[in-house]
Amino acid sequence: MVPFFITKQELPESNYEKISRKKLKELDIEGSIKVTDEYTSTELDTNTLAYHHVFGTITSESNWRFSTKGLQKNLFAAEANENISGHFLHISSGGGQAWYLEQLAETLRSLEKPVHAFIERVCASAAYYIASQSDFISAATPFDVIGSIGVMTSYMDLTPMLEKWGIKFIEEYGTNSDLKNKKYNDLRTGKPEQYIKEELDPIRDRFVSDVKLGRSEIAKLPDDHPILRGETFYANIATKNGLIDSVENFSVALKRTHDAAIAWSSKKNDRKKALQILNQ
Repeated sequence: MVPFFITKQELPESNYEKISRKKLKELDIEGSIKVTDEYTSTELDTNTLAYHHVFGTITSESNWRFSTKGLQKNLFAAEANENISGHFLHISSGGGQAWYLEQLAETLRSLEKPVHAFIERVCASAAYYIASQSDFISAATPFDVIGSIGVMTSYMDLTPMLEKWGIKFIEEYGTNSDLKNKKYNDLRTGKPEQYIKEELDPIRDRFVSDVKLGRSEIAKLPDDHPILRGETFYANIATKNGLIDSVENFSVALKRTHDAAIAWSSKKNDRKKALQILNQ
């Protein structure tokens, strides 16, 4: 059971890092802007941008697909690298697994270096959870799909089919174990109320809370607004309702992030010089 919208885009038979590195090499990047996925390298130029590829089905922990734990690890590594001055999230994902997203959101909010999220095609559900914690969000075209703030679960009950084949299911519980698996069995038999209230609703509430922390315009909305009820929008509408900040091409988005990184680095150096003067 995965409580977010699952994109049908899957990875080829290779691991996430190889696919991400290949994507980075294919990007048209202006020569004066340095971008890396080697977050711990000591040989980077100053004011290099860390490239984080968020695509396909989101998982919490995987070598073969994008994972929230993997992104968290890379964010910490890039944040600690003195030659990296900003984070560029390149997003194309319809969502995925809910678990660990709140920890990743806290990590993104804790970063000192600027974070820019750039969307291509779709940024929905778990992917938007991630994007919403950025300093700036932009999309490549007016028709990129944004939103789906909410949770869901989906699964197939194959029991009736197997019973037709003569397979008999036996399930018994010990004394005073009457609540064991009850909410899940109730869900399977058409009584989902407890599961929704105790499993899905708390995740949805935390999702909305974190999005409101990251997006000031959305923080002003009432809880029954379509944005907070799972609706999706084309990017040209999403710029008007506060889900994203602009529609712009990749080069403009990358330059915007680079400019923010240089400004952050300059401000940091000024503070360092001021402290040195005070300590003399």
